[in-house]
Order: sequence, then C-alpha cells, then structure tokens
Amino acid sequence: MPKQVDPSLVMKIYQYVVYGRRLPTEKDPNPQVVCFRVFAKNENFAKSQFWYDFCNAGSLTRTSTSSRPARVKF
Repeated sequence: MPKQVDPSLVMKIYQYVVYGRRLPTEKDPNPQVVCFRVFAKNENFAKSQFWYDFCNAGSLTRTSTSSRPARVKF
C-alpha cells in the first residue's frame, strides 16, 4: 500500500534565472549583464530574491538597474 503524502508538506518551487544589468548611460552604453540562479515560488519572489542578493553584494541599487526573470524547467 503506497503512503500518501501530506499536500501541505510538498514544496512547489521552481528554478528561475534572473538577469540584471545597469541602465545604459553615455559613459557605459553597453553595461555588463549579471545572472543569478534563484529557487522561488513565482516570478515576483524570484525578482525579490535577486534584488536581496544583489544589494547585499553591494554591487547595484534598484534605481540604476533593470532585471528580467526567466523560468527554467528541467
């Protein structure tokens, strides 16, 4: 007899790859693109995790960058 799993214990998380870069300026028209792999429940949470990790690294601020999440399925 197979055991039934409690649905509240099943984690529904997905892998996202979030790309971010500085906004282009006259000084730097082609800024470097940075990529993070994030495990999250949805796109909004993935973007939030990206900003949390990025701001803690001291690299960028939200006002000077743009980001785009992309869901990766395996």
